[in-house]
Amino acid sequence: MRILLINDYLNLRGGAEISFYKTASLLKKKDHRVFLLGKKDNKESFSTFFSRWFSLRYFFKTINAIKKNKIELVHI
Repeated sequence: MRILLINDYLNLRGGAEISFYKTASLLKKKDHRVFLLGKKDNKESFSTFFSRWFSLRYFFKTINAIKKNKIELVHI
C-alpha cells in the first residue's frame, strides 16, 4: 500500500516526530511504500502554524503529493 504520513515537522523535535518516524519504519518493514510530508525547519509562530494548516499552498502541496505518488492512505 502507498501511504502518506503527514506531521508538523520532519526534523526531530520531540515525541510526535519520534512516533512519526517509528510508524514510517514499521510500515516499511511490512513492505508498504511510505511518503513523508511536513515542515523542514524549526521556526514556528502562531501565524506560521495557522497558515501551514489553513492555506491553499499546503492544501495543494498535499493534493500534489497524493496524486504524484498515487497515495492510497493518508495518516495525519
